[in-house]
Amino acid sequence: MVAPYLPIRRHITGPDGTGNPDVLQVFLGQSFLDSKQAVWSTDTFRSRSGRRWTSSNWTFPVWKWSLPYEFLRRNAGRDELGQLWAFFNSRRGAAGQFLFLDRDDNAVENEVFGVGDGLTTVFQLTRSLFDWVEPVLALNGAPAIAVGGVPTTALTVDAFAVVTFAAAPPPGALLSWTGSYLFRCAFTTDTLAAAQMFRRHWSAQIEFESLK
Repeated sequence: MVAPYLPIRRHITGPDGTGNPDVLQVFLGQSFLDSKQAVWSTDTFRSRSGRRWTSSNWTFPVWKWSLPYEFLRRNAGRDELGQLWAFFNSRRGAAGQFLFLDRDDNAVENEVFGVGDGLTTVFQLTRSLFDWVEPVLALNGAPAIAVGGVPTTALTVDAFAVVTFAAAPPPGALLSWTGSYLFRCAFTTDTLAAAQMFRRHWSAQIEFESLK
């Protein structure tokens, strides 16, 4: 009898790479076997004859993650469970928000986020998945921005990745950026449970979603 295939279980070992206390920290025991969902909101209507109509309530999705921690140490030298609880409690569960660096979805290169018209000076940075485009709402470091392929620093970028140019880009000029981004998130529940596997070692799982 051939045994069923099981994926190799690995763990995250690197830091989050941001140095920002508002970013969800990466711990050694975080498993690669996490999950991510794109969630939409749709109202569905059906007539007596069975015809179906739909109305989409959102212009871009909410992303949901579930991260398992196969082990979290709890001792004087490495209190990872304590750090996770502190991060969760400082946001009062689902009440607060935080930033998340998705290890597989966090950077763009020469991403077009607008076209100049000679009048508009304010633009929102975006990211794309093939032909799908949605806004970026937080940055991991300063972005490199170009107008018509020429780098420029005559601008400001706020905490929500909104770019304000000192002068309106000329008509037809493609606006592009290169850099790393984060997701603004909140926990989906007010409870964070952990299970003790053996002395000073625990397991847990957290679930959270992106904010608009």
